[in-house]
Amino acid sequence: KRNSKKPEVRKQELIEIAAKLFAEKGYEAVSVRDILDVVGGAPGMFYYYFKSKQDIYVAAMDNNFAYSWSGHARCT
Repeated sequence: KRNSKKPEVRKQELIEIAAKLFAEKGYEAVSVRDILDVVGGAPGMFYYYFKSKQDIYVAAMDNNFAYSWSGHARCT
């Protein structure tokens, strides 16, 4: 049976995995296939949520920025 996740959960999972890979390898060294290999997904799934590798990169950077400003990196 296929592992079905809600679209918003799957999209967030893709963003988090992409962010991790970009941080480890750098933007140029990461392919859409690399991201999909970690998730175990098909290209159609990726392109349902994102137009390109650049699109998911921007989403990952936005997500990282939002996380750091949500109080997780707040100075006391």
